[in-house]
Amino acid sequence: MVVQQRLRLEIHLRQALARGELFLEYQPQIDIRSGRVVGFEALLRWTNEELGGVAPLEFIPVAEETGVIIPIGAWVLHTACRQAREWRRQGHALKVAVNVSAWQIHHDAEFFNTLKQCLTESGMPGDALELEITESLMVQKTETTLGLLERIKGLGVRFAMDDFGTGYSSLSYLKQLPLDVVKIDRAFIRDIVHDQNDAAIVSAILAMTRHLGLTVVAEGVETQEQVDFLKDHGCQEVQGYYYGPSISASDFAASWLNSPPSGKNAAEM
Repeated sequence: MVVQQRLRLEIHLRQALARGELFLEYQPQIDIRSGRVVGFEALLRWTNEELGGVAPLEFIPVAEETGVIIPIGAWVLHTACRQAREWRRQGHALKVAVNVSAWQIHHDAEFFNTLKQCLTESGMPGDALELEITESLMVQKTETTLGLLERIKGLGVRFAMDDFGTGYSSLSYLKQLPLDVVKIDRAFIRDIVHDQNDAAIVSAILAMTRHLGLTVVAEGVETQEQVDFLKDHGCQEVQGYYYGPSISASDFAASWLNSPPSGKNAAEM
């Protein structure tokens, strides 16, 4: 990104929250054996009148570098928990997964209090909220970070390691972090049916995490063949275009809560 483009993006991003340009979409997380929706991942989106739709990979790094990620991250948590509360009131006790950047945990002094407030206001049990973190969380301030994570665990909140398998030291972090869930990166799921190496890696991850008592979610699932492989090897949950892309709250309710489909793919959405 050239300097002028980045500056333009930053200027608009600083005003995005106040202007109401940010919104969440929701992607279902499915129990692989029953086909039942058990939760959803809340995904941040941004559409600006001048810039149009801006991809998270473009604006999240800028939000972190400028510190804007702190108010944006708090808004995401509050919004996702409010939505989960609404669906729970309707009788749908779904868990909600929210991505949290390492920058938030390292630099937001109020992060713990924000989480506590979200749970209190929504009336959700702590274990209905799942924070998705990555290995970059452990690059700095290891002792401080672990202390904060343990405090958060004290609220009952669950932790998921996102993009598992793509880092160089994932196995050591399985021991260090208070994890409940491992999310296998879509890069390994894409070719599991045809690539022996990917199949072996995914099989090994599933066997290892099963012995550790961790739940596994496979991301990027797009075909019935992938579902069959994952089911045969003990994967518990899946998400991806085979079941549906991320959609608005109203569309999510219509598609999954009012008349839940069984195994849609992207072409049927």
